[in-house]
Amino acid sequence: MGTAKIIIDQMTLFRSYVEVADLLPDNETRGEFYSGLAHYALDGEEPKFTSPVCNGYFLLIKPIIDKSNIRRRAGSIGGEAKAKQTESKTEAKAKQTESKCEAIRNRNRNMNKENSLTGVKETPDAFSLSADESAPPQREAAAVCVSCFSFDEFWELYNHKRDKAKCETRYKRISEADRAKIKAVLPGYVAKTHTDGSFPSRKHPLTWLNGQCWNDEDAPAVAPPVPAPSAYPKPFSPEWYERKKQEDKSFGIGEKHDTTCATN
Repeated sequence: MGTAKIIIDQMTLFRSYVEVADLLPDNETRGEFYSGLAHYALDGEEPKFTSPVCNGYFLLIKPIIDKSNIRRRAGSIGGEAKAKQTESKTEAKAKQTESKCEAIRNRNRNMNKENSLTGVKETPDAFSLSADESAPPQREAAAVCVSCFSFDEFWELYNHKRDKAKCETRYKRISEADRAKIKAVLPGYVAKTHTDGSFPSRKHPLTWLNGQCWNDEDAPAVAPPVPAPSAYPKPFSPEWYERKKQEDKSFGIGEKHDTTCATN
């Protein structure tokens, strides 16, 4: 398989070329010399000079032109190889993306099939494909998590509105367990603090959240559960004596029995 011919569209004109040309006797000879150099450097055509002096100078310059052309050809080949390599990587990446898409499609089909067998209603997957299945998978919006005490509820109850955006960002990092505690202690804290400058003053909401001040507040006391009434009365109470009396009767304790035997 032959190698494609590489077209050279430029050449380097060194100062030494000009100095050699200046030694030629007239402009016509110099023009012939420059023309011969250009055709050889660009087209690879050996010049046929009418002047033996031009032939001598050309033989001295020829190795320099050959070396320059070799570097140009090597650079051109390297550029083509790099372009092919980039194209190959792009194709490989496209195939990899398509493989991932196909895997997700297969997974969704299997899940929907299992759901149809079990009677579960199909729900959109977070990685479900868009309408155009040739496009990469798009993540759908995550389901909104319902909190036991949302930021909006906190913001309205705290009622000291400063730096809402920063407070909301901080609130998102609070666990549900701590939110439940905030919900329990915040009404008491708000009731005993003030935002009009009087003492005690309510803290900046971001300061309160950053300091985890809900741990400094006492949760409202919860009344202990009332025990269920016992089925057995309190010892030595009137009810206890009455019940014990009934039990003794049932077991025959304390009664007089006739122990005499009948005689014939």
